[in-house]
Amino acid sequence: MEAIEKNLWVLHPYSVLESINWSPSYQLFDFINKINNRRLAKEIKQSIKELSFSDIIFINDNDFFRGLYQRELLPCEKYIFYIRDFLTIQPFLKVWSPL
Repeated sequence: MEAIEKNLWVLHPYSVLESINWSPSYQLFDFINKINNRRLAKEIKQSIKELSFSDIIFINDNDFFRGLYQRELLPCEKYIFYIRDFLTIQPFLKVWSPL
């Protein structure tokens, strides 16, 4: 964990996440992705505990796969999925787009 400013921290996770882009099936991809998400959530929860954080706002910056299940795995008040690029033009993201 790194303090950027007063009350602003960045977590640099050490978890080794399994490579899943080779997966021949969605079911296998999703299964391993959930494992990866749990590993990452465990580190985030530990940091939350160490810093005694409450009323957490979790910002997911374009991390589709590693962040897919974080909303349900983490104790956060708000979850913001930030799409910084105009990715909603892609057909596979249209379902997430308010446009």
